[in-house]
Amino acid sequence: MRERLRYTLLQVLLIGFCELVFVAAIGVASRVQDPAGAVVFPWYLPLSLVLIAVLTSLPSLLLYDLESSPRWRVRVGLHFLLLAGIVMSAGRLFRWYEDAVGAGVLFAVFCGIYALVWAVVYRGWQRDDARINERLSQRRGDADK
Repeated sequence: MRERLRYTLLQVLLIGFCELVFVAAIGVASRVQDPAGAVVFPWYLPLSLVLIAVLTSLPSLLLYDLESSPRWRVRVGLHFLLLAGIVMSAGRLFRWYEDAVGAGVLFAVFCGIYALVWAVVYRGWQRDDARINERLSQRRGDADK
C-alpha cells in the first residue's frame, strides 16, 4: 500500500509539473499574440490544475505492476478512457473549450500527449531491459570462467 501511495504521489508531481509547463507555454504564446496583455488567466486556474493533477493520477494505479498483468491491454485501454473522460469533463467544467471544435482540439492534444508519454515510457523499458540483459550476460561470462 505504501508503495502505491508513493507511486500515486509521484504521478501527481509529474502531472502537475507537465501542466505547469503547458500553462507557461500558453502564457508565452498568449503574450506574443497580445503584447498589450489583454489575455488573462482565470483566477481558478491554479486550483483546477492541482485538482486535475490529483484526479488524473488516480487512474495510473491501473498501470501499477502492468508488466505482470495478463490483461495489460484492457488496463491501458481503461486508463486511456478514464483519463480522456477526466480531461474532457474538466475542460468543459473549467471552460477550456466552448464548442465542438475546441473539444476536438483538446482531445487531439490529449491523444498526442498520451502517445508521447507512452513512447517515452516504452523507450525507458527498452533501456532497462538492455541493462538487465547486459548484466545477465556479464554474470554468465563470469560464471563460465
